Amino acid sequence: MLRKLAWSVVGVVAAFVLMPAASVWAGGPPYLCLPLAGVNSANVQKCTEQLNARLAGKFFEQGNWPRGVKISQRAGEWYLAFYMGSDVRLSDVTGALEGSGASVPLDRLRFFGHVILEIEAPAKSRPALLTDLAALHCVSVAESKTGKDHLLVTLDMPYPVENGRSDLDSVGWVSFERNDLSSDKTRRSESPATAEKLPGHRAIGDVVKKHNASLKGIRWSTDYACRPLGCVAVKQN
Repeated sequence: MLRKLAWSVVGVVAAFVLMPAASVWAGGPPYLCLPLAGVNSANVQKCTEQLNARLAGKFFEQGNWPRGVKISQRAGEWYLAFYMGSDVRLSDVTGALEGSGASVPLDRLRFFGHVILEIEAPAKSRPALLTDLAALHCVSVAESKTGKDHLLVTLDMPYPVENGRSDLDSVGWVSFERNDLSSDKTRRSESPATAEKLPGHRAIGDVVKKHNASLKGIRWSTDYACRPLGCVAVKQN
């Protein structure tokens, strides 16, 4: 009996050691959601297979979590979603889509939740750059780290309001709010925002350029576990 109990304890400990630390404490891996342009019923299977092949090292591979990319359509927009096993850059996804006929519509992106910006910026411009990023609608600067010639800036924005679906089916949200996942506790009483109010790829880029800086990368981290990360798409005017 004692031998069986000992092996059970070993099994539980091993399972916790194998899981990423953030997932242990938060209850599971994050999942990335990004809108897609150029997808239709004729090529959705090809796009899915290509993404699965080229992003294979990015998927969460433990337990019973679904592996690989799921592409769904919501209100006329197509979205990809998958559980993250490691940090994912926007360039990872755009590169994986090359040759598929599909793309990420950068001009229509609106960011939600936590996202990390990799910015090459002169030291003297960094304080004003951070101030202007925080001044964007719905944005807080959760963290900034400085290197010799770069900044890593974590933006904190409202998270999607639950829409009755679960996990990878939860795409195409229309309402976003501050909640317990938000880093900025002082703003959790704010009213929900529509997708149009969230910061866009162009707006973030314009702030960076204003300060003679360069946006070198955008990524999402597994540190922010058990939640959706990424973007939704808005209609063009």
